[in-house]
Amino acid sequence: MDLRNELRGSRQNHHDWYKYMTQGANTIHDINPDFIVIISGLAFDNDLSFLKKKPLDLNFPHKIVYESHIYSVSGDTHRWRVQPVNWICNATIQLLHQQSSFLLSGKNPAPLLVSEFGYDMTGGSFADNMYLPCIVSYFASVDLDWSLWAFQGSYYYRQGKVGLGESYAVMDDDWKSYRDPNFTQKFELLQRMVQGIIPTQRYICSIYI
Repeated sequence: MDLRNELRGSRQNHHDWYKYMTQGANTIHDINPDFIVIISGLAFDNDLSFLKKKPLDLNFPHKIVYESHIYSVSGDTHRWRVQPVNWICNATIQLLHQQSSFLLSGKNPAPLLVSEFGYDMTGGSFADNMYLPCIVSYFASVDLDWSLWAFQGSYYYRQGKVGLGESYAVMDDDWKSYRDPNFTQKFELLQRMVQGIIPTQRYICSIYI
């Protein structure tokens, strides 16, 4: 059970986050203790860095998974064109580590799911084209679980338009072919066994309505 998607805006604050995430997690656990509870962060689900100072106080930490989102736009997309790609790749990974992937290590490590990442599958975004191999390599190096945005090729209705296409979608507008012809090759690395014993395929698509 996933608690809230992409908290944002001027009313977000740490006090309310701790209060309502604790209430929500406890409620789910009381109703069904077999559920895993997924905890999202602040700032469009990019930031969990405040947990370094104050961990979430729950009696069932083994049932908690934290989640984070990361895109090329999680920072300054213009920098991909004006600075060396390896510098920007490193800065992107460091930002993710500062905000969320620090949870994977340390004295009290916790599971982390990158529940949203993706790229413009039309190939039209220079930043995304540079970002994808960078972030995929990092995910593979730490055996990070992930969900891809998005699967649907188009929407019933969005932004005042019927059948609007989704450029980040795995499927094309007609839902018949991959939008990016090289999609499967780009994700081969994430399908290989990295640290586990049994290789698994990790095509998990989050669809928010």
